[in-house]
Amino acid sequence: MSLMVKAAGQKSTYLAARIQTRIHRLIEDQGAVLIPGCYDALSAAIVEKTGFTAGFISGSALSASLLGKPDIGLLTQPEMAETARSVCAAAPLIPFIADAGKPLFMYIFTEHISKMCHIYGMFTLITDTGGGNALNVQRTIKDLIAAGAAGCFLEDQAWPKKCGRTLLNTTS
Repeated sequence: MSLMVKAAGQKSTYLAARIQTRIHRLIEDQGAVLIPGCYDALSAAIVEKTGFTAGFISGSALSASLLGKPDIGLLTQPEMAETARSVCAAAPLIPFIADAGKPLFMYIFTEHISKMCHIYGMFTLITDTGGGNALNVQRTIKDLIAAGAAGCFLEDQAWPKKCGRTLLNTTS
């Protein structure tokens, strides 16, 4: 399960609403949806060309390819937003959900942030720790919407963030 939120006062664009509807339909039609990960425009285009119906922007893979470092919270909000823009532009026929590292790329943007409704996901941006306080989260969500992402995941982790595959994680 993930959270679905909409930044306060943010109006969904027609395209964003269409992508969100496609995600909901995929889940309704298929139940579980196989979502391969990508980390740049080329890997996103490969995901689309090989016939997948959705994709996932992996923060761990992006951190490794962009920084040569593990997923420990070093990616910045602008780096994730730019990656989301290039990924969504390279594979416009499928929805993307992203892992945003420190920044928050929230999951299907259809509810007000204070409601935090639950939903199941598609091409997703994972948001790790949310990037800070509620204002950081709102800013990141707005940037992701503008980038064309269909949604994202939010991890409940104490700061400083540790790689999700370690046994040393603590939830907040």
